[in-house]
Amino acid sequence: METISLKSAKARMILAEDIVRPNAASKLPIARKGAALTQSLIDQLREMGVQSLVVEQNPASDLCESALEDARDQLAHRFKHLEEIPRMMEIKVIYEKRLIRKKEEAHEK
Repeated sequence: METISLKSAKARMILAEDIVRPNAASKLPIARKGAALTQSLIDQLREMGVQSLVVEQNPASDLCESALEDARDQLAHRFKHLEEIPRMMEIKVIYEKRLIRKKEEAHEK
């Protein structure tokens, strides 16, 4: 579980706790634990003044992070004997930036 700001919420994230209306006398949930967020729900929560929510740890994000680390390790291994060649290190940096951009694009989906 992780607490995130509503600004960071994305459709398809799974709620780890019920969401209740802030400052409301009734503590009836707006959305229940286990529900998948939709853009419509996120917009409604924003209008109601919800600032943060608790979501399940996103396994896709963990997998993506792990894949990025593996790719960076492989890249480091491939370039380890080329550290004395500045142009090759520039190429390595370009590949690292590309890997990070691909991970961010995959996370947005």
